[in-house]
Amino acid sequence: MKRITFTALATLAALAIQPAFAATTWDFTTGGTYIAGSGGSIDFGDSIKFSSGGVTVTASAWSNTAGSASVTDNTTALQTAYLGQYSGGLGVTNQDGSTGDANEGVSPEHAIDNDQRYDSVLLSFSQKTDLSSLSVGWWQTDADVSLLAYTGTGTPVLAGQSYSQLIADGWTVIGNYADVGAAGSAAVSTSVSSSYWLVGAYNPLWGGSLSSGNDYFKIATATATVTSSSSSSSSSG
Repeated sequence: MKRITFTALATLAALAIQPAFAATTWDFTTGGTYIAGSGGSIDFGDSIKFSSGGVTVTASAWSNTAGSASVTDNTTALQTAYLGQYSGGLGVTNQDGSTGDANEGVSPEHAIDNDQRYDSVLLSFSQKTDLSSLSVGWWQTDADVSLLAYTGTGTPVLAGQSYSQLIADGWTVIGNYADVGAAGSAAVSTSVSSSYWLVGAYNPLWGGSLSSGNDYFKIATATATVTSSSSSSSSSG
């Protein structure tokens, strides 16, 4: 009986000294460490690393532009894009700017948009997090947002995968959020813990009945609570 009591007390003591994770916000409008991509005047494949609360998040840009430039649906494979940092936040210029995606790279298509191609930003955290909100610092026309989290095992691979393949490859649709630009931010309600979050202009493939083709926005901040010191992903729900 004494051994059981001692063990129980030791367990309670260990739990008491576990770190209490608080919500942390990462600001994408300034700072960060730029990581070069393929080079050139438009640096496709670049990324930017931000740190806050001892946790880093690396942002990278993606779009469904691989293969034929005439194919604009969700079966077209993803490839890297250019991640731009602006006063309003992070925007995307995809690789089809001169081969089919008219006006890509010119305002408002220097933002995350779904005009002809579906742009998205991958947020890769150094620890597992539960994302609670996203804010938009700049938008035009509309700013409907689609959000996915990686709940598979290992590290996700986006290059060469189509948006329609992501769900089978371990991605979970968290939600579609309307008029985030007008609201300023979107409150994300989820019990999912992941190191990888994909933020894109609204994609009808992932449900909802929002308008598509007219969404242009830049991500200003992300707020999340660290759920584990591990970098692997899992669902807690």
